[in-house]
Order: sequence, then structure tokens, then C-alpha cells
Amino acid sequence: MSETTREYYVSLQDATTILNVSPQTFRQLISDYQNYVEILGDGKNKGLSEEGFRNLQMIVSLREQGLAAEEIAASLEKQYTVESVEMADLFAEIKELREALLKSQERYLEDREKMMLTLLKLQKEIQHLRYELASTSSRKERKKKLWRG
Repeated sequence: MSETTREYYVSLQDATTILNVSPQTFRQLISDYQNYVEILGDGKNKGLSEEGFRNLQMIVSLREQGLAAEEIAASLEKQYTVESVEMADLFAEIKELREALLKSQERYLEDREKMMLTLLKLQKEIQHLRYELASTSSRKERKKKLWRG
């Protein structure tokens, strides 16, 4: 049993049913707006990409509203322009966030190193104080023994 892999979002036949257009109208729309509707697959296994299907839905909706082909194309171009600008803004924001993250990581490492050095200094100081306390206690004990003895 061979398993077919589906590369597309929705089949061409399903798209005509969902959009409620005849196959002839569907082929005409694909032909007229081929720059905005991507067909995936080959042979009998063809379908639309998700973006292509969304664009085709928008085209059908705009046609039902009575817009001319030029107006529909302009609307699609405007959508792509807006998406391009939004994508550029997103990429710029991602770059800024990446830079901020790198700076934050550097500060974290610097702060961690400073804290480790401070901790080592404190441990040495505590060790020194323990030594002094032990030696002072030892002296007191020896003095007590001398005075008693």
C-alpha cells in the first residue's frame, strides 16, 4: 500500500467547494491572480498553499463586493506591502531583542564572576576569623591552666 504525502494546505477541488465557485471560475481566478495564489504538488495531487488559499478567499470576497480586477490586485499588493513592512519591523525588533539578550547575558556573567570573587573573599575572611578565634581560645585556655596550676 503506497502512502501519498500531501504538500498542500487544501486541494483544488476542496477549494472550489469551500469558496463556492465553479471549476471554470476557479481556473480563471488562478490564471488572473497567479502571482498571489501558489499551487503546490503535481499531477492529480495538486493543491493550494495556506497563504494562496487565504489570498483566493480574499479575491472571491472582493469580487463578490463588486471590485474590479485592478482594485483587487491593488488590495493584494497593499496587503503584501503592509506584511513586508510588518516583517521588516519584526526583524528589527528581533535584532534589538537579541542584542539586549546578549548584553544581559554578558552582565549576568560579569555579575556572577564578581559574586564568586566576593564569596571567595568572604570564605577566606571567615576562615581567617575562625583561625583567630581558635588561637585566642587556645591562648585563654593556656593562661587559665598557668594561673590555676
